[in-house]
Amino acid sequence: MNFLAILTLRSLRENAQPLALIGLAVILLGIHNGNIPFWDQDEAAYGGFALQMHKTGEWWIPDFLWSELHRKPPLQFWLMAGAMQLWGWGEWAARLPSGLAVLVTGIVVWRWGRDIWGEAIARRAMGLIFTALLLPLFGKVALTDGLLVGLETVAMLAMIRAVLTPHWSWLVWLWGAVALGVLTKGPPILLLVLGSWGLWWLGAGKGDRSALTALRPWLLAPLSLIPFGLWLALTAHEDGGNFARWLWDWYIVHRVGGGVVFGQWGLPGYYLLLFILAFLPWFPWLWAALIDQAQTWRSPEQLPLTAWLVAGWLVYELLPSKLPSYALGAYPAVALLIAQASTMPKLIPRIRWARGLSLLLSLILSLALLLVKRWIPIPFWALLLTAILSLITATLIYRALARGAMRAAFYGGMVQGATILLCVWGLILPLILPELRGSQQVADLAIIGDRPAMIVFAEDFNLPSLALYVALGDRPFTVFSGTTTQLAQAFRADPAPVVISRRPEQVTQLRQQIPKLQAQAVTAWFDTLGQPQTYWVLRNGADAESPNAPDESSPATKPIPPA
Repeated sequence: MNFLAILTLRSLRENAQPLALIGLAVILLGIHNGNIPFWDQDEAAYGGFALQMHKTGEWWIPDFLWSELHRKPPLQFWLMAGAMQLWGWGEWAARLPSGLAVLVTGIVVWRWGRDIWGEAIARRAMGLIFTALLLPLFGKVALTDGLLVGLETVAMLAMIRAVLTPHWSWLVWLWGAVALGVLTKGPPILLLVLGSWGLWWLGAGKGDRSALTALRPWLLAPLSLIPFGLWLALTAHEDGGNFARWLWDWYIVHRVGGGVVFGQWGLPGYYLLLFILAFLPWFPWLWAALIDQAQTWRSPEQLPLTAWLVAGWLVYELLPSKLPSYALGAYPAVALLIAQASTMPKLIPRIRWARGLSLLLSLILSLALLLVKRWIPIPFWALLLTAILSLITATLIYRALARGAMRAAFYGGMVQGATILLCVWGLILPLILPELRGSQQVADLAIIGDRPAMIVFAEDFNLPSLALYVALGDRPFTVFSGTTTQLAQAFRADPAPVVISRRPEQVTQLRQQIPKLQAQAVTAWFDTLGQPQTYWVLRNGADAESPNAPDESSPATKPIPPA
């Protein structure tokens, strides 16, 4: 449990491999985090919540323009606000809590998991968490999912340790993580922990059942809800309970009733395909592990993982609404299952048998990468290089499996995963950055000048990223709801407002009514990959100060005055 123990000289030598994996994770989780703009609208909404909380002192109810459906419990927003206040109001600091959460997830699996499954399995599971193709993504965006997975992992491993090596401290870790998890995203961590506890209890022998009973979930689970309850009470004090009722309707009633969120649905098997893709470099081990788990699921050694997988994964296969993040709670369990299979000699024939299918899947992935060019104008050479490197590493894994070099093949999977992640985040995304900077470019054009003109959005754009970058420029803004003629009259104010429009016919009408109107166009992918849109920044030329286009290479971080 003493994470600082790995820093001693002797431990540094003994733990060279896991420390190298941690170093690799820092690179993967940090590369270009400060350069990639707030393009995803969930991320931009969360940044807006954090900024608004800081500027207004309203810390209980998240509120920001065009962001109502993105509201959640506040822990993620508090952490983002704290990070940005310390390290600058920009993308890097906003994403720091998520990156640290994923990093801690891997370290906890290693440090706590080795006393359950052994050093080799725990190390390999940590490597999988850092180099598989899904969870690192959630460490590079300012969403709640990275933090929630970290807390779920702490809770689940603390529960397993509390049963196998009872100590009061594991209860603190378990229910403390649950309390923070509920304050991050509500019920999911409760469903995972209580569901796993119940399934484990039903299948456990007398000894483990007594230890599980000693966790007292009927008492400590309600107590862990006290911070969430206090927060809800404070929100009710602010708005009479409207926000609390909205949370209940949107996150509980809507989903339990079979509602689909943001139009994303899927059939049972969705998350199986997602995990196959995420752990594609280790498909032979995943294949063998799932078959073996189905045969040994009730054994005392495998029952904790069985309960974890059912409560964190299989339950979500039954819901019509499907988002990739729903089953992330089971992600560390899948990593542990794969790592466990890599140390079991009896599974070697099954693993080696699947090597051809694994190579075929890697080939399909590489071809799919090349086809991306048809929908998203990414430079073909970058896609081709990524596909070639992925195929080369997949071929090396195939050959290692063919000659029985199991350890080399397994760590080759980490090389393949890290290579793909580095290509995506270090090569492909930087090449399309100008197309992702649309909201940032429009905001930079709108806030140029010393006169603090009002920024007027000509309509409801439903684009939190645009509102966020305008707010980061410390300019007042509003949404206009009148006619184009009334908008033209607004330009007579002193100082005249800066208007942002996305309708070409509106820009044409305003030019006819305001002869000296200055219009600057920005064309980019504002909220949909590969689908360019054009926004115009409009000024009354008689009043405006001839603005120049902003330098795209300048940092996105902007100072924010103290609240």
